[in-house]
Amino acid sequence: MTLSITWTAPTLNTDGSPIKAGEITGYELGVRPAQDTPGVYPLTATVKTMADAPAALSSLKLVVGDYVGAVRAVGPVDSPWSAETPFAVMPVPRAPGDFRIQLVVQGAP
Repeated sequence: MTLSITWTAPTLNTDGSPIKAGEITGYELGVRPAQDTPGVYPLTATVKTMADAPAALSSLKLVVGDYVGAVRAVGPVDSPWSAETPFAVMPVPRAPGDFRIQLVVQGAP
């Protein structure tokens, strides 16, 4: 299984001024069950970089179901949440059954 989480880091503040170095200290991932209230994230994880996001999301121990996620920049003042993205946690299939190997040696004395 490969988990890919990406976003584009903001370069401007909401007033149009450029974001200064060190102003963004990390990102917060927000997750909610798909049927719950939009914009309210009961499950969150904070990461320093985008590369840390898959492990952080995995640490939330989501059960099988449909979810929605969003991200926001954190720092002295947190950004608004991004647009939401739906995703699903799928069940793990059972292992194959009746696996056998038969070795037939031809011409053995």
